[in-house]
Order: sequence, then structure tokens, then C-alpha cells
Amino acid sequence: MRKLLFFLVLITSIQFLSAQNYSSVPVPVQAPPPVYLRDLFTTPIETKKYAAIQGSPFLDDNWMLARLTLSKFKVVDSIFVRLNLYERRLHFLDEKNQEMQAAIDFEQINIIDPNSKWYNSVFLPGIGNDKEAFVQIIADGEKIKLVKKLTVTLWEIKTLNAETQKKFEQEEKLCLFANSILYKAGKNCSSVLDAFGNNTDVQKFISANDIHCNKEGELKKAVDYFNSLK
Repeated sequence: MRKLLFFLVLITSIQFLSAQNYSSVPVPVQAPPPVYLRDLFTTPIETKKYAAIQGSPFLDDNWMLARLTLSKFKVVDSIFVRLNLYERRLHFLDEKNQEMQAAIDFEQINIIDPNSKWYNSVFLPGIGNDKEAFVQIIADGEKIKLVKKLTVTLWEIKTLNAETQKKFEQEEKLCLFANSILYKAGKNCSSVLDAFGNNTDVQKFISANDIHCNKEGELKKAVDYFNSLK
């Protein structure tokens, strides 16, 4: 009788422990749906579209291997891209090596091409309320970001007794991004003190280090210092 009772208690204990172990097994998260290249494209690009214009509408005429973030759960990895700064559009090479334009919104572009001068650069399709230009992240931080706004302008040059000439010119503008506002940087740092919340420690740091806020390397020092403050 005692042996039978011991056996029943043992069986019950094993079932209880098994139930506990089973309940602790994590449930795998469903994988995000795959992203197909055909969902990213509109129509093929007319390659001769800019043939009569001097200069280039692109950040770089060379194709760059990139990782494209579409959303938190959708990433297109290892795809060749070019950034059209004039039209603020992203160009791709599809599986047939045909140039196409993106038909959907995206969140971030990471250049992962070791052969490109833009290797490890991160670009955003605009920032804050400014969605008219690509933006390169120079220094990232929770309090403030240093970014470079990249645009291409089309100029027309008219000369007497000659055809009008058209030319693309690329422009870069250093900006600070804080509190959802984009602040254009200038030589005089007073133009961006609001971005630092008029922090007195930052003002002293700028003065002590003779920082010119139109210089990328110098302004980055101020941004890194501000982000390091507790």
C-alpha cells in the first residue's frame, strides 16, 4: 500500500514539474513578412534624363551597397543604391540590373559598401518637419544630433547669343536637430544656442575651445560634450 502511495505521489510530482517546465518555454515570435524587391519599385528610370545638364543630381554617381530600413520589422539588405538629391528619391538596381526608383517610404539608409567613400554613413529621408532633403547623421545622441542637409540645385546660365546652359550644384548645410526642430548652424554659435537649451556649460565649452559652429569637426565636439552631460 505504501509503495503504491509513493508511486502515485511520484507520478503527480513529475506531471506538476513537467507542466511548469512547459509553461516556461518561450513562444517564438512570428518572423516579419519578407520584403520583395518588386514592392519597392515604380517604373524604370530614363537614363538620359539629365544628359544635357552639367554636374550630377546624385550624392555619388557610383552605385553603393546599402542596407535599407523600411520599418522596424522590414529591412532590405545588400542592395545597390544611389541618392538622387535633386528629386529627393532613392534609386535602386533591381535583380535584372535595371535602374528603378523607390515607390515606398523608408526610414534609414546605411551604406555598407567598403569600396565607397560613404562607407558606414547613415542617411535619413529628411528629419523633423524638413522632408525636402536627404540628411546625413554626423553625430547621434539622445539630446541632440548633428546632421548634414544635402541638396542639389539646378541652375540655368544664360549668355548672349548662346544656348541656355543648365548645371547641377550640390549644397551641404550643417544643422542641429533637437526638440523636433532643425537649427541651421553658422559661424556665430549664437544661432544654435537654443538647440543646446542655452546650457551655460555648453556656452563655456564653446568659448573655451574657440569653436566655430560652421566647422563640422568643431561643432561635433560641442554636440558630443552636450550629449555627455547628465
